[in-house]
Amino acid sequence: MLLSLKAAEVTANQGIKNIKITLILLIIFLRIIEISAVVVLAVIARICCLYDDWLAYELISLYLILFWIFFAYLIARVIVSCNSSD
Repeated sequence: MLLSLKAAEVTANQGIKNIKITLILLIIFLRIIEISAVVVLAVIARICCLYDDWLAYELISLYLILFWIFFAYLIARVIVSCNSSD
């Protein structure tokens, strides 16, 4: 009984460690995508809107809002998939 509880604790700790590593890698990957996409979007916005700074900033703001919604969705998917694998 005690041995099985210890094995379950070790398995749970490994699962938590795997979830943390997955989330850290996901955050790093998404930050790299975000930075590169913002740079590309800023260049496109400046080319398209040379005389209208307001529109360029609105495009970048819209992208960031959509990105963070997508990011929250991915985090929710990871959490749900980790909880359902138990």
